[in-house]
Amino acid sequence: MPNPSATLAQLVEVLGIEEVRSLVQLYLDHTAAELKGLVGAPIDKQILKVHAIKGSSSQIGAKLFSAQCRSVEMRLRETRELLTTDELTALQNEFTTASDQLRDWLTQNPPQDGTA
Repeated sequence: MPNPSATLAQLVEVLGIEEVRSLVQLYLDHTAAELKGLVGAPIDKQILKVHAIKGSSSQIGAKLFSAQCRSVEMRLRETRELLTTDELTALQNEFTTASDQLRDWLTQNPPQDGTA
């Protein structure tokens, strides 16, 4: 399973550790909220949310989750049918896997100023 560390290392080179730590935390919080917002949303909102999650996941290094979102987005666009319970569960499960890896990265790269 691809680990986001290589992508995050590249981001650290450009942005610095504190900025990347902030981005990772923002991604975790925002994506969790967006996934919850998929439930009961109309098809056009679901497509937009999954598309946005796909892009941010790719940029943060959650490649498998991004690929899963791409597949779901394509299905939504083609069928114009709402997400199924199975799709929602699968998205949440893969996000959990990606989140665990990102939280591990945060733990391994503590804040530079000594705060947690």
